[in-house]
Amino acid sequence: MTLASRENSVHDGAPVEFYLFVRGGNRWLYTSDAEPVTTVDGTFQPATIRRNAPSLGKEEKHSTLQLEVARDFPVAMLFRGGAPGSSIWVSVGRLHRGETETEWIWQGKVRGVSWTGSRTQIQCDPTDKALGRATLRLSYGYSCGRRLYSCGVSEAEWTRDAVITSISSDGMTLVADLFGTQADGWWVRGEAYHLDLDARQEIISHVGNSVGLRFPLVGAKAGDALKVVRGCDHLWKRADGSWGDCHSVFNNAANYGGEPFVGDKNPFKTGLDG
Repeated sequence: MTLASRENSVHDGAPVEFYLFVRGGNRWLYTSDAEPVTTVDGTFQPATIRRNAPSLGKEEKHSTLQLEVARDFPVAMLFRGGAPGSSIWVSVGRLHRGETETEWIWQGKVRGVSWTGSRTQIQCDPTDKALGRATLRLSYGYSCGRRLYSCGVSEAEWTRDAVITSISSDGMTLVADLFGTQADGWWVRGEAYHLDLDARQEIISHVGNSVGLRFPLVGAKAGDALKVVRGCDHLWKRADGSWGDCHSVFNNAANYGGEPFVGDKNPFKTGLDG
């Protein structure tokens, strides 16, 4: 029988759903069925997954998807220390027992994760909504609003290799010999990138050979390799009157993304003569 005939059958339908999560080169394959499901995309292993009922009709593929999974579900655990450094895409497929023909019934991107007791909810947006979300825009202000190294400076030139010698139990503090090669604070506002985990976290403190992260590198351990990127203070001039990093470190003032000469008086409060 064909997939369509099984779908329309009153007695012969035996639907099985499977879920494909993709993040970069990593893939997670699960099925809500009690037995593994094998398709041309691989073998999907059983897992406790519940999803919200899709809306009926032609808008089914455009409805938001919410999955309920176990607390330690591997994909959900990627959000334990904050949002991952790259997007996680999810596809929901369906077939019928005894058939090989499959159909993708929903595709989109993981938007967020929340924990309630022993259960976890994964919120997913459909592809058209995910791609149509408003993107970041440059704001008007004194400091530079550009993302790190989106201003023409070569990120590779300011990236160094490091090996974690130790890591705190909460994953928030890293120790590596590389950090001690620069003065305290040199790595602040930079990023630590764990290639194997495809995880990237901002550095918020640096003293000696240790740095503190804004969110933990979940899954990192001593001996792991890192790529560490020099940070930028995004300032034209600092409070003490010295040049900011755009001038003094990167020599990139022509591409500064802020408004360093904006006035500090509001004419609506002080008047034109203020």
